Amino acid sequence: MAGFPSVVVKYRVDANSDNVESGGWNIDDFVLYSLDAIPGFWPYGDGCAGSFAPALAGSGTLTAGSTVTLDVTNGPPGAPGLLLIGTSQADADLGAGCSLLVGGLIGAGISLPLDGGGALQLAGPLPVGIPSAPRRLPVGIPSGTSTFFQFFAADAGSATGFSTTNALALTFP
Repeated sequence: MAGFPSVVVKYRVDANSDNVESGGWNIDDFVLYSLDAIPGFWPYGDGCAGSFAPALAGSGTLTAGSTVTLDVTNGPPGAPGLLLIGTSQADADLGAGCSLLVGGLIGAGISLPLDGGGALQLAGPLPVGIPSAPRRLPVGIPSGTSTFFQFFAADAGSATGFSTTNALALTFP
């Protein structure tokens, strides 16, 4: 799928314990198709838990004029946070078992605090327009492309000083 890691196909032949030689193996009618990006929300990767294990999810119908929502849950209550937005997946080691899962960062991220329950909700219409209020989805996401999100929250109980969510790919129709 566009914007996602390549698929690897492997074939392996194992010898049996009888040491009997056979004619090998055959593959017949194998087909590999290339798929266009399928619109939707696709979570990937693991978050990095500290004293909290925040999670990121998306919802909404991906049609023009509908509202899509990004939800952060299970974060440190009232903690400052940073929503990272990028153009690709990544897997950069940040130490202590934590990874940056978003590549091709768009800007420096959006600084957003979690509420008293450790949650955050961002909503915006499709197609994405100029935000008219804080907490709207960003401008400039072209149709048919994937955009990638990950949220970092300050977490004093973590060895790194933060905890992170899984990442979320959003492929626009």
